[in-house]
Formats: sequence, C-alpha cells, structure tokens
Amino acid sequence: MSKYLSQLGCLSAWLLLCGMFLSPATQADEPEAGTFPTTGLLPKQETGALRLLEQHPEFDGRGVIVAIFDTGVDPGASGLVTTPDGKPKIVDLIDGTGDGDVIMGEAVTAENDQLDGLSGRTLKIDPEWKNPSGKFRLGLKRAYELFPSDLVERLKKERRREWDRRQTRRLAELRKLIGIYYDDQPSLTPKQVEGREEMQARIDVLEQAQKDYDDPGPLYDCVVFHDGENWRAVIDTDEDGQLAEEAVMTDFHKERQFASFSEPSQLNFSVNVYEEGGRLSIVTVCGSHGTHVAGIVSAYEPEHPERNGVAPGAQIISVKIGDNRLGGMETGRAFVRGLRAVIDRKCDLINMSYGEPASLPNEGRLADLFSEVVNEHGVIFVASAGNAGPALSTVGAPGGTTEALLGIGAYVSPEMMSPQYGLRETLKGMPYTWSSRGPTTDGATGVDLFAPGGAFSPVPNYSLRKSLQANGTSMASPNACGNIALLLSGMRAQGTMFTPAFVRRAVENTAERLSDVDVFAQGTGLIQIDKAWNWIEQGDYDVAERLAYRVEVGQAKTRGVLLRESEQSSRLLETRVNVTPQIREDQPKAGQVKLEIPITLETTADWIDASETLLLTSGGARFELEVDPRRLKPGAHTGEVRAYQSGRRDRGPLFRVPVTVIKPHLVKSGELEETVRLGPGQIERRFVSVPEGASWADIELELLEADSARLLGIHTVQTMPGHTFEDGEVNQRVIMEQGSESVISVPVAAEHTLEVCLSQYWSSLGDSRVAMSVEFRGLMPDDDELTLPSDGSPLEVTVSSDIRREKCGPSGSFNTLRRLLRPTSVDESPLLSDRDTQLDGGPTQRMLLTYEFSLNQKSKVTIDVPELSGLLYDSPVEGHEWQLFDKHKRLVATRDMYPESISLDKGDYMIRLELRHADTDVLNQYKAAVLAVDISLSNSINVGVLANHSTNFSAEWLDPGETATLFLTGPDADALPKIAEAGDILRGTLHFVDSPSSAEGATSRPGGYPVSFVVPPKPAEEKSAPKATPEPKESLAERLQRERLESQIKQLSELKLPRDDQLFAQLTRDIRKEFPDAEQQVRVATLHLVDGDNRKDHLTDVIAAADDVIDTVKANKIIRWLALRANPDQPAAVRRHKKAEEQRDILVDAFYRKGRALAYRELPDVVDKHPIEDQAALDETFEANFQRLACWVDTMEEDYYLLHIRRDRRRSRYGSAIKLLNKHMDDASPPSRLQHKKRRDLYELLGWDDWRAYEHKWMLIGYPDEYPEF
Repeated sequence: MSKYLSQLGCLSAWLLLCGMFLSPATQADEPEAGTFPTTGLLPKQETGALRLLEQHPEFDGRGVIVAIFDTGVDPGASGLVTTPDGKPKIVDLIDGTGDGDVIMGEAVTAENDQLDGLSGRTLKIDPEWKNPSGKFRLGLKRAYELFPSDLVERLKKERRREWDRRQTRRLAELRKLIGIYYDDQPSLTPKQVEGREEMQARIDVLEQAQKDYDDPGPLYDCVVFHDGENWRAVIDTDEDGQLAEEAVMTDFHKERQFASFSEPSQLNFSVNVYEEGGRLSIVTVCGSHGTHVAGIVSAYEPEHPERNGVAPGAQIISVKIGDNRLGGMETGRAFVRGLRAVIDRKCDLINMSYGEPASLPNEGRLADLFSEVVNEHGVIFVASAGNAGPALSTVGAPGGTTEALLGIGAYVSPEMMSPQYGLRETLKGMPYTWSSRGPTTDGATGVDLFAPGGAFSPVPNYSLRKSLQANGTSMASPNACGNIALLLSGMRAQGTMFTPAFVRRAVENTAERLSDVDVFAQGTGLIQIDKAWNWIEQGDYDVAERLAYRVEVGQAKTRGVLLRESEQSSRLLETRVNVTPQIREDQPKAGQVKLEIPITLETTADWIDASETLLLTSGGARFELEVDPRRLKPGAHTGEVRAYQSGRRDRGPLFRVPVTVIKPHLVKSGELEETVRLGPGQIERRFVSVPEGASWADIELELLEADSARLLGIHTVQTMPGHTFEDGEVNQRVIMEQGSESVISVPVAAEHTLEVCLSQYWSSLGDSRVAMSVEFRGLMPDDDELTLPSDGSPLEVTVSSDIRREKCGPSGSFNTLRRLLRPTSVDESPLLSDRDTQLDGGPTQRMLLTYEFSLNQKSKVTIDVPELSGLLYDSPVEGHEWQLFDKHKRLVATRDMYPESISLDKGDYMIRLELRHADTDVLNQYKAAVLAVDISLSNSINVGVLANHSTNFSAEWLDPGETATLFLTGPDADALPKIAEAGDILRGTLHFVDSPSSAEGATSRPGGYPVSFVVPPKPAEEKSAPKATPEPKESLAERLQRERLESQIKQLSELKLPRDDQLFAQLTRDIRKEFPDAEQQVRVATLHLVDGDNRKDHLTDVIAAADDVIDTVKANKIIRWLALRANPDQPAAVRRHKKAEEQRDILVDAFYRKGRALAYRELPDVVDKHPIEDQAALDETFEANFQRLACWVDTMEEDYYLLHIRRDRRRSRYGSAIKLLNKHMDDASPPSRLQHKKRRDLYELLGWDDWRAYEHKWMLIGYPDEYPEF
C-alpha cells in the first residue's frame, strides 16, 4: 500500500506507482480575483492547453469520450455533471470488479404489496410500480462491502458514538436497579441472591458485548423487477422496508440516475442489472482517486473556469477497477470488463492511473489485451509511469512497460509551487523526485512524456470535501490525457482521421525536451498540445505517420538496448534491429501490397552507429546497429536511433530505438567514497559493479553543509532477470541536519550493477553538501538457497570472505511452516454474461479450484499460489483471486497475487481460487496448481550449526580469501512443531556474520539467506503392551447372534418416521421376539429415531420414549458400581465398571432428550399446533427431569449447556443464559449459526432490541446459504 495513497483511502497496493501526496492544504478557499495564481491549481498553461483553447475554444474536448480506469467516479462530485454544450458529463458508470454484485434469488410475487426481504424485514412496494409480470427478485447486500474503507472508518466512529451513549444509559440503569433492589437490603433471601446474580450477569454480558462490538453496518434489501422495457432496481437504503420511498433505477447509461445511501455517508451510487435480473451491480467508488483523476481530465466548473479540467467538453465513462475486497487493488476481471465497455461505448481514450511492478515488460495476458484495444480498436491508452523513482528502471506496469500505452511521468512547474505547495521560493520546473524513471529492462524508454503531476481537483461527496490537492503520476497521466482529448476534439471537429500511432507521434514529436532535466524522467519531454495541433495541421495524414512500428532488437527481441552489467558495457555490441509496421487485421490487403516507406536513420550519440537508410514494406525491414560503450565514463549514458521518413525530417521520427548504457564503477577495495553537492530536486547517481563475495553494502551519509534540515533520499536498485525492481531495491528518505550521519544497509547480489541514487527532495529548499560512502561487506555461502537434508544428515556449507575481515558466526532459525495443497476439485465453465465477453466477442473461460486445510490452533497464515505469485500485468492468465471460507461458508478473506498474512482460529477451511482466460488450453495448465499455506510458528526453531558432525561451530574470524566449512542440521523429531506433517516445509533465514550489535549499519546481510527443511515422516511410536483384561470367550453361535442383533438395531435406526411406521412396528416386534434381552437397545433406538430432525411433530412420543429408556436403567446399581474405582487386575470388576458407564451414558442421554422435548413444547410454532393444557405440570416435569440430569453431569458442559440455557430462559435468567452461551461460543471455532440465533433470541427476551438486530445482522453476514461470487 502506497504511503501516499493511504491518505485517500481505498487504493491499490501499488498505486504507489501512480499515487498521491496530499499537501497540508486540502481545500483551497476562493481567492480574491486577480491576486491568487489560479493557473497553478489545475495546470493547463504549461502544456499549451490554454493557448490552444484561446485559438480554438470549441476544441475543448467535445465529441470525445474518455474511459477512466480507476477507483470509480462520483456522479455527484463538483464539475462532473455536464459539459459546456449541455451534454451529461458521465456517459456510464461501471463496476468491473464485482464487489458491488448482488446475486438475486428466484422470482417471487408480492402479497398485499409486500415482500419478505432477505434481511427479515417486510418490504412494502409501491403499487404504482409498473411490473407487468408481477415477479420480483430479491437480494441482500452489506453496506461495508460497498463503501470505501475510509468512509467505513468514519461511519463506524460516528455510529459508535451514538451506540455507546445508549449502552452507557443501559448499564447505568442496570447498576441502579442492583442498588435499589439488592445492595440496599440488610439481608437477601436465596431468591434475591439469585436475582442479584442475574442482574450482575446482565451487566457482565453487556460490558463484554461492548468490548466485542464490531459494527456490521447497514444491510440493504435489494429488489429487481422488469417494467416491460428495462430492468429496475430498488435498494432499501434506510433499512425501514418502505421501498416506495426509495429511488427506482435502471442501468446508468440509459437514464443516468444515481442516489445517495444516506445523509451521513454522502456516498452516491448507481446500478446496472445483468443476467436477466439475476445479478444486480451496485456501482460506488472505492476511494477518492478516480474522481480526482476524472476532474483533471474534464471537470467543468462554469462559475470558476480556472478550476476546469484540461478538456471540460469531454465526456467520460467510469470503470471501477479497484476492488473494495482487495483494498482497492485492480483485478484482471475488472480490466476485461472495462475494455469490453470501452469498445461498446465507443471510447476514444483510456486514462489509467494505476499500476504494479512487473517482472517481464510488455508481456502477459493483460498486456496483450491492452495492446489489442489500442492496435485493433483504435483507442488511445494513457497511463501513469509510476511513483517509484528516482532510481532508473523503476517504471511500473502497464504505463511504463507496455509498448501500446503512453507512459506519463510527473512534472512540477514553477506556477504550481506556490498555490499547491506553499513554497517560499519559486524553483525552475523539474520532475518530481519520486517520479519513476526509465528505461525498462528490455531497453524501452519507459517514460514517453511527462506532464504536470499535481492538481486541486474534485473528490467524492463522501469525503465531505469539494476538492483536494494531490500529486503523483496519477495526476500527470490525466493531465496528458486531457490534453490529448483537446487534440482529438479538434481533429473530430474538422473531420480529420486519426489513429493512436498518429496521435502519439503528434505529441511525442512536438514535446518540449527540457535540457537540464533528467532525460530518464521526461521521455520525449513536456507535452505541448498547441504545437501538436500545429503539427497535425501542417501534415497531410501520410500513411507512414498513421502506422505504429514494432521494433525488435537482437535475438531477444527487446524494444531497445540496455547495457547495464559490467561485462556488457565493456565490450562492443553489434546487433540487428527488425522493424515491422503494425497494420490492423481489418485493413484492406491491397494497401499492404503497395506499402513502401523510405527511411533515413540518424543516431544521437557518437558511440552509437547504424545503417543510414532502409526501405520499409508491410513485411518489415532490418538494419545493423553498433553500440561501443568502451570509452564511456562511469555513469548513465543514453542516446537513440531516430528513423525519419525520407524527405520529411521536419515531421520528426517515425520510430526510435532507445539505447542506454550503464557504465559502473569497478570497486576493487570494496568501498566507494564521494562528496557531492545537491540542490532541490537534484539527483546524483553512482553505479557500482558489486564485487565478488559481497552480500550487503553499508551506505553512510553525512550532511556536511546545510543552513537548515534537508530531506534526502537514498535509493538503491539492482535489476535481476525474472524479478521486479522492487525485489532488488531499497528506497528510504532521511531528514538530516548539518553534521548528522545516517547509515543504510542494503542487500546486494555480487557481480551485478548496483545503482546508488542520492537525491535532495524537490521541495527541500537550499543547497547542501553531502559525503557519501558505500562499503561492501559479506560472507558468502556456496549456495544462496539452503535446503537441509530430511534424513538426519547435515548439509555441508563452505563460507568465504572475499571483501574484508569478517567474523563468521552463523545463526538461523525456522519461523514458518509451509504446507502445499493440491486442489480437491476443479470446475471449468464459460462465463456467459455480456460484461464478461472478450474483445473478440468470445466468452471468458473460468477455472475454479477448491482447496481444503485445517488448523489445530490459532495461527497467522499466509496463502499464495507460487507459480503465479506477484504476477498481474505479466501473468499468463487474467489475474487470479482466491476466497477463504470457514466451515460455515463464512467469507474470511479475499486476496490476490500479493500474499498477506491472516490471523485464523482453529478449524477447517476451504479456499476457492479463480483463474480466467479466453483459452481453456491455457487454464488447463493450472488444473493441478499448488497452493502454499505458510503458517507462522509461535516459537522459532533453531538451525543446528556444527563445526563437524558432533561439535558446535564457534565463531571465527576470516581474512579476505579465507573460507570456513560448517555443517547445518535440521530439527530433531521432538523439536518439530505439533502441526507439522510429513512433506511440510520449515522455512527460515540464516545469517553468517557475527558482528557486535554496536556496529553501525547492518551486522549481517539484511534479510539473511533462505533456509528450508522438508519434514520427514514421524518415527513409529513405541506402544506399551496393554494390561490384559480378558473378555469371556464368545462362541461362534453367540457371535453370530450378537452380529444379527446389531444389524437389526442398525436397520431400525435408519428408518424414517412416519414414512416407515409399519416397518418400524414389525421390526421392533421381531427383535423383541427373537432377542428378549435386547429390550433396552430397542428402546434406545426408538428414542433416537423419534428424536430426529422432525422431533417437533411428535414431542410427546419423544418424552414417552425417553421415559421408556429411563425405566430400563437401574440407577442405584450404577451408582454403587461407579462409586469405587475398578481394580485393573480384576477383569470382572473392569467389565462391571465399563457396563455401568454405558448404562450411565444411556440414562444421561435419555434425560437430556426428554428435557429438550419438554422445553420444545413451549416453542411458538409447537404451541400453535399443540397448546399446553397444564403449564404448571409441564414446569414441574421439566424441573424434575433437569434435576435428575444434574445429578449425573455438569449441565453447563459442552454436551448439555443448551438445556441449561433453556432452563435459564424458563426462569427469566436471560443474562445468565447469555453468559453461559458466550463461554461456549468463545470455545467454538468458529461459533455456529445456532449459537448466534440463540443469543439473538435471548437479547430479544431481554428487550435489548438494538443488540437483537446486531446479532441478526451478523447471522446473515456470517452464515450465508451459498458461497459468494467473485
């Protein structure tokens, strides 16, 4: 989760790459005219937007539709209502995530204009509603599944205040009653003592309930019906059942209706209905981000035009890709649905201010779909490059890594600095320090353009603000997108055709390259949209400018050249570049035959050489490229090959081949020292080839000169194949005073280039002088990943010291147990809903895999799918999500490709993993996908470290070039955690350096080295020979008789009454006739048979059957037999004692069943059918039976407490009953629906209606009939 984004609530884990930083001033007061620098509030001057609109006011975005892929857009937010020409600003509102979905039940009809809502409320419908069929479908939705997390937090606080006031009054009244009726009395009768205990129990129950209180929030009944033309939806937003008072809405794009859930929430919503009324989608926002972004693109504020978005005339559709269930994280499902909507709604542009790091640039299922919507459907896709800078190669996916998208970096202009940030000095324009930098790991630029990355812009009403200042590439991207919307508006107004490639070329070839600004942050430069318009007007829409070109360098087919490692930058590179025009599949083939484009090639650096010309046809062409980095000085060097259409050089390049060379310092001594001067926004990069044997580096900073505190950043990155930049980075900010020092330790990979990027934050004013040293350290094992043998033998490890003298004192422990699961079931099916249609019109295929596991104790658990972990944009599937359920189908957690720990109680769990793709062959590769369940150990287990096979290793000093051999051993069987099973994997870390804790920097490699141990099968337990208790020898005839009786009793128990009445009578007669001594067994079987699930239909039979059983037990004899301990040396005594225990259990079972049947006689539905004729007699019988039961067992124990609670209810001891119930609910894992129901009913008997409603809601939330959909 971004450290910036948390201030806006529900946003994705790596909206860090696209995130926001809130300034201290969150809403601007209206300034006096002519005094306030309003142009800096939502920047448009820097990009030429104001200049273009001065020349062409009608090019304000009208005629253009922009899709906002984000957290959703509030249709009631300021500036997002209409366009200047009176059109609705928002064309459609779509929830792509599914977090607002409500599964609607089967159609029902109303009786007397009333429906039985799923909440338990009676729903009063409006008789004036037009519903020709008379059919309604009902659903239920929890508000807190819909509301943004920051709104939930606010509402919980507000609701809790009122709730606590009521409970405080209730507690005071209870305490007052105790004082009046009990504490003020000189002495108490036994009945009064019991009364006081009950009153105190109520106080205890209320106090405990307050401690455990967890606001379930509102539960909304939802109703869907068809009015003959459209599906309509009604939501009971005030939970009163009066649906006639609620808005009756249809799909937003049809009538553009929206409503608010409540006055306190101020949260607006709209609806869409899918699957012929079977699924209602309630569309909300999951944070403020999307509305803010939409406002930058196209807000229209007629009374305050300076607050307009860049393209106020543009219309938008909102696609919510941030899933509330995942903390606002984007999902593959949302993207596919969003892209489908883009095509259906004929959008021209997409803005996406979201992203994640990717291990493979420009690859993956989602990257392919994004490219398809651009290349085949002509949609221009603009996205944020990321907020993970300032080190190089920190751009995120998809904006910074996907070729078809325009990746936008963030620029702060002089005009923004005072009104947005209140800086006391105006600085020159520059990239924000945190703006991500290119190149990508396959050599592409990563950042294509940059644009102003801060703005005051509208936010949703639920935030209780009109506007908000925020910055990030999240703000730069919509600024660029709005500028491009102006361009499209002008082209559409004049009938000019365009393609995404043509528009891209217009903005890139006219952007303003800032000469004294980091080239890796700006791409081709600051967008200048007025110049882009001039470029279009001066052109002739030549076919070469309409096409995009795919550039593939060398056998790896990279998009550019990146030489980062020492061996790469120390030799000449000769390679071949293939260039292919990208022609839409629906284009006429005749035009492809004729296509020939003469190209002139130029290079921008003398260390880059290429062919001078090539002739490009529809089949492509190739040219030779040479890069000679050998004479370059240490540092970052960049250049490019530019390809111009011959004779049209003034139009700018048709394509570029970027070339980046990182020339690292070779540090032989293991240390680099420098003193650098910094100013606001200034960055100093040092690239170092990590020496062999280094495992971490200590970076020491000392602020030598500064007139006040400085905010400095130290950012280190190593890029490794198959990993994201995040896997190899450390990014820290430190506030330093003159003379202060700071040491930062970072893990490193030997023989790979490390970037050490030192920066002064852009808004940290004043110059400074900083001393920086980088010292490499480490002891290196001969293997980076250590797996200890499971057979008891040690693992031999050789540790070497290659940098400096280090003390070798290994220590390590296992702190996690990993359990690997295979699916217990796999279900594949196509998704036939229109919104799940692929871009080519085909259906989306879904695979649902089910896994099961159990925990025997409360544990912290992390769940992951290892082969898809961390993959979204670069995933081979359309993302993956899983849901975790307990045994009651209660949803415990929802997670995605980024594993997070969850605290789970003891119990059984089930996981449902969803994978999606258009191709079933791709999904079939994951039919047996392994799921990893990592269980944190409450006590870590040490790794054994030996000097030989028997002696513990003692720490020793190793000079450079020396080695030490040691032996690592796994835990003994008796040291394994109780939860460990054969095949589980213990995982932990191992450190090799033993440094004093007082040393500056890390005392060992940060993070250590991973170590694992596969749990072997448990050794056979030694069984002690049991003492012989010989049974009397049974003859064959006796055994056959016994087995026959057991078989007939089993048949008797399997009958169903009243269906099998005759068979029951016949079978009991036969048993009694053949086995006269089996009367008790027959009676017990009869009792269990009549006391089944339908016991309420014949409670008198249950009572009679229980009495019949009780009559067969000689209680006094049992008491005598059980009074003394049976001598194990006397077989007869042992058998008699065992027989007595069996008879006792039969007697106790009969008493319990009789007591339950007597209690059930008072249930309302039973009384309606069988009125009680003599209540006093019933009370006397119940109490007598209960007392007899209490003679044998503690009725408050697990097997009997429900009857004890029933007795407390009969005696109006409701507090005592709840207190006992709570104890057993605490012991359960988790509590059952029945327990919650009983507590709800007891609250109702107490007259605590608020607690009754509270409990009822949690019953509905926690015990669904079906598993929820993804």
